[in-house]
Amino acid sequence: QVELTKFTIAVNRYYKGADGKPNQEVLYIGVDAWGTLGKNCLLGSMDVNDDKVWNDYVAGLDKLQLPTVLKLMQTAYDRQYK
Repeated sequence: QVELTKFTIAVNRYYKGADGKPNQEVLYIGVDAWGTLGKNCLLGSMDVNDDKVWNDYVAGLDKLQLPTVLKLMQTAYDRQYK
């Protein structure tokens, strides 16, 4: 049986519009996490520490830095909606 966990992440996006004025919008990103990652998300075994690195307590490993993950999400959003 493959574990699947579905959840939504809300991210505030700040940008300048064509008129040069600052804008803000909230992006709701649907996430499907499969396998071990899905199981860990369901169990809540990962958290973000002060250094913005995920600690995976099940595997005992540090994961990707949060800014990198957010940049990848922004890139995916831009590709889809621009």
